[in-house]
Amino acid sequence: MYKLIITDKISTETITIAKDQTLGYVLFLDKGWEKTQRLTFEFKEENATLHFLAIMIGKNKEKFPMETVSIHKNRNTKAYYTLRSALFDEAEVDYLGNLKIEKNAHSTDCYLAHHTLMLSKDAKTNTVPCLEIETDDVKAGHAATIGNIDEDLAFYLESRGLDKKSAKTLLIRNFLESELKNIPDEEAQKSLVEKIDAALKNIVIKDV
Repeated sequence: MYKLIITDKISTETITIAKDQTLGYVLFLDKGWEKTQRLTFEFKEENATLHFLAIMIGKNKEKFPMETVSIHKNRNTKAYYTLRSALFDEAEVDYLGNLKIEKNAHSTDCYLAHHTLMLSKDAKTNTVPCLEIETDDVKAGHAATIGNIDEDLAFYLESRGLDKKSAKTLLIRNFLESELKNIPDEEAQKSLVEKIDAALKNIVIKDV
């Protein structure tokens, strides 16, 4: 049983994933907010799976303070959290990712990854993973990467006929869209690509 949720707003709430359900939860965030929002996913029954994807495009002085909490209470549950951020100007992401595996949650598999493209020397990102594991026979891990545009690749694209802005925009798009292939809904993929294109259209891309 597969369910897909796509939203452009994050709020403090708790979502329970049912037995044998696979939930795809996609956040598209191109406007910041002030107060930290906490999104909690509960796995009370076995064989529940979550594929979480957050795409964040920050500009000006926007802030993206957020927290995800993954609470695993039963066996054979899975949660995969992926965040991709492209930060311009003085934008800032502050992310706390909690993975909590309780004593009855044997065979749990969960992973958290946050990848950030820094497009300004004044942008900031802060990622804090927090793992609480009360049983064995589980898989749990996390990763975070920070980088900027590959200038050699941008130069190559320019040599193939693209202007500088178009070349860099294409690389940013590819970075943000790289996880969309994992969404088993082509219309949803297309809609998210359009949202990314619209958000990047009027942003001035400066040399870092």
